[in-house]
Amino acid sequence: TEKLDETNVDAWYFQGIMAERIGQTDEALRRYLGAAERDTQDAQYSIAAAEMMMEQGRVNEAREFLAARAANFPHSAGVKQTLGHIAMLEGRHADAAQAFSDARMLAPDDENISEDLIRAQIATARFGEAESNLARLLRNKDNKDRRDLKHLRAMCLVQIEKPVEARDIFIELTRDIENANDVEAWIGLGELSFVLRDQARLRTAANRVVALAPDRPDGHVLRALHMRRAGDLAGATQSLRAALKIREDAQTLMLLGMVQRDLNQMDASRQTFAAAARLDPSNQVAADLAASTSGTVITGFPTGE
Repeated sequence: TEKLDETNVDAWYFQGIMAERIGQTDEALRRYLGAAERDTQDAQYSIAAAEMMMEQGRVNEAREFLAARAANFPHSAGVKQTLGHIAMLEGRHADAAQAFSDARMLAPDDENISEDLIRAQIATARFGEAESNLARLLRNKDNKDRRDLKHLRAMCLVQIEKPVEARDIFIELTRDIENANDVEAWIGLGELSFVLRDQARLRTAANRVVALAPDRPDGHVLRALHMRRAGDLAGATQSLRAALKIREDAQTLMLLGMVQRDLNQMDASRQTFAAAARLDPSNQVAADLAASTSGTVITGFPTGE
């Protein structure tokens, strides 16, 4: 078709799609650019060209290309959404959130745009807005089984200090028989059960995580938190050492140091805090406790009290 009519925009565009499908990205980009040059009123051609540049890793070029043409498409949600994707790739999360917000104003029923906006809001720590948008998406019956959205909502609820609501989501996720092996849901349930002093669920979650993911330290740490609060300091020590054999982590070392302090093992505690400080030089609490185990622990660190 192109040989018969060089002005046929569809010929350029669909040949670009064909080239993209067989991995000929340079040819696909050439075709998309040809379509965009021949039709400056339809945003889809410029968006396709920009997305191909992004796929090739030419993100800066994609931004400049699309930004130069954005004025031609002031009412295109797709253009603003693509500019948002570019901003996310460049780490400009606040700009991305604004672009996705503008796109949603133009296409309020497009849930893909809403999800992009939510992720940008999370990246900019706007957890309250993200949680509200997630709640709205989950009210749609088509999304009622979207576990990924439920995980995101639970995370946002934790950040806005609504742990009971977050725990309820994880309880729901872990009760789903078909998805009972969702390790992240069990970890989330365990962490929130610790915060809410729900020892029974903390124990259950810890055991499930150890069983489901024996190569991860999380279950052993959850088990240690349960044991420490229950007064089983020897068991807590054993679980923390099991976690550290899997992965040496400053926070796990910090918790082990606290348990050792509970046991009045001051020299061992000091050495453990020093090891934590070496792993995480920015951890001033670890450095201070390595120097003197008589101080109190920073607010928010699991104390078991």
